[in-house]
Amino acid sequence: MKSESLIDIIFTKPATISLMRADHRGREEKTVAQLLITLPANQWPSVCVKSDGVAMCFTKYDPLVLKALVSEPALGLSSVPPYDWLINHAEKR
Repeated sequence: MKSESLIDIIFTKPATISLMRADHRGREEKTVAQLLITLPANQWPSVCVKSDGVAMCFTKYDPLVLKALVSEPALGLSSVPPYDWLINHAEKR
């Protein structure tokens, strides 16, 4: 993976996350030990999780969670495309 910014989270106690099943028929819970989120400029990120020694990468995720993440000032992504658009885009409900 090539990225200028990334977030690497290693859980001291494994966390449980909800993932869409591969057949798109509902969700399943996975226990994960690590998350790696790449934040490349000019591309949408990928999210990798390590579960039971197996790494899985995803390119689809909740955009509201991504917006909250990239809005973190310490990451400095407010003027980096495509995150600048996501941060400044008004949420429609």
